[in-house]
Amino acid sequence: MTRTYSLLLSILAGTLFVTFLLGALVYFDLQLPLLSFANWLKSIGIWAALLFTLIDMLMVICLLPSILFTLAAGFLFGAFGGGFVWCWPPQWARHAHFLSLGIYLAQA
Repeated sequence: MTRTYSLLLSILAGTLFVTFLLGALVYFDLQLPLLSFANWLKSIGIWAALLFTLIDMLMVICLLPSILFTLAAGFLFGAFGGGFVWCWPPQWARHAHFLSLGIYLAQA
């Protein structure tokens, strides 16, 4: 498998996954529960950013596409706050993942 083909295949897989999620959102009529969840997140203050950061870190570690979280961060926390909440969790997740991998390899 060539490198270009692999890249195109991964882009296609991510696009299909996001399309599936959006289709499920519309089909199962989940807009109102998601809006109530967003309102709840806004009501808990600074803890919302921490919860959002932890979920985004898990998405990065599990290699899930986080484009929806990127959009949601801007929507929930504004341009500056959303940029901060979106920018740092992937870095922290990478550090946590490599630290845990290093500890695992050190024990082996």
